[in-house]
Amino acid sequence: MSSSRIDSDGKPVALPARPAAAARLDNHQRWYKRILPRSLYGRSLLIIILPLVLAQLIATWFFYDRHWETVSRRLSASVAADIAFTLDALGYADNQEQRDQLFARAAATTELYYGFRPGEKLPTDIRRSGHSLLEEDLAEALIERIGRPFSIDADFDPRDILISIELDNGVLQVAAPRKRLFTPTTYIFVLWMAGSSLVLLA
Repeated sequence: MSSSRIDSDGKPVALPARPAAAARLDNHQRWYKRILPRSLYGRSLLIIILPLVLAQLIATWFFYDRHWETVSRRLSASVAADIAFTLDALGYADNQEQRDQLFARAAATTELYYGFRPGEKLPTDIRRSGHSLLEEDLAEALIERIGRPFSIDADFDPRDILISIELDNGVLQVAAPRKRLFTPTTYIFVLWMAGSSLVLLA
């Protein structure tokens, strides 16, 4: 039997069809090659810059995650500690006048503004907090420091977050400024990293 592509009668032998999977793989490789630079200078530049950009992106992600988590938890713990201290001091206020004086001193020192609704209780089906990371960290800090039923309303005011805490004789409401629970340094760092990457690409 001859190994030639032409049989004994001179007619060409039909070759087997190319598998569809191989054709798709070849098309994918061709598409991938089309987006790569063709010149030696472009490929050399890509080899140098791409690892630097990837390293910056990975470093930004890890730093952003760790920094945000650490700072957010510490700020929330600080607010919860101030509220817990005011609650302890509230036990020594015998009348409304002393309570108002305590709230005024606490507001001047901690920038947390207090109000008291005697005889009220929180609804039993109220949600403690929303779904944002800020609210979750604050809720965890309040559970650890206060240990009383509470609710967090992040839509109370654009500048403040309302915290309602149920006491034995009423509901204590605390307006906490967002600046005490949020810092923009993480976003500034991310923008700085993105800007430096764009400079490298320019």
